[in-house]
Amino acid sequence: MPYAGTREERLRKQREYWNKNKDVLNQKQRKYWNKNKDILNRKQREYWNKNKDKLNKQRREKRKTDNGYTINRQRTYYRENKDRVNVRRKGYREINRDKINKQLMARYYKDHKKSLEYKQEYTKKWREKLRLQIIEHYSEGKNRCELCGETDIDVLTIDHIGGGGHQHRKKVGGHIDWILVSQNFPEGYRILCMNCQMIEKKRKNQYKPPNRINFTQTVSMLSQLGYVFKENLRFIIKLR
Repeated sequence: MPYAGTREERLRKQREYWNKNKDVLNQKQRKYWNKNKDILNRKQREYWNKNKDKLNKQRREKRKTDNGYTINRQRTYYRENKDRVNVRRKGYREINRDKINKQLMARYYKDHKKSLEYKQEYTKKWREKLRLQIIEHYSEGKNRCELCGETDIDVLTIDHIGGGGHQHRKKVGGHIDWILVSQNFPEGYRILCMNCQMIEKKRKNQYKPPNRINFTQTVSMLSQLGYVFKENLRFIIKLR
């Protein structure tokens, strides 16, 4: 006769029974699994292949509504059984190396473009968020140029008060936003618009225009090597 209580009461009874007879039940499960391993694996694969989309949809919906319960439970289990899990994973990888590599390559080529676009969009938003934090901090919440008062966020830049910004960016690899935030906004920086920053660089004689090759000299040199400049098409081709 089935238990006639509510669902919560049935679950409570099941948990109490499990905690009381955990070792015996685990032993029975392992014994049954070892005896019927091939049959159970075959049935699981058949059911998965038949209901793959349905099961994935159920998992996604469950993860949205369980407030991280499933992920936290998995992380807790891994922390408590780290060595055992790693040994099992290593053994599985050694036995199924070719199968795993094939699956990874198929997944990579299937989702590479989508994943790349997502990473680029995420990185763009992340850098913009850091930039806004830096502008707000160094402008003391005013979000404007320190010299002219320009408030357009798109033209505001981070200026090195003592100069040497090019060398600093070259040293850290380009973007300094994360460096400033991770170092808790060090002193020596301010917020200027691009116009004011270029004016300050010229005053300090730090602005160096890019080297430009004389186009006439270039055409003359290439003509000696058998190239000719098509003025109406605006490009250089080689004659045979």
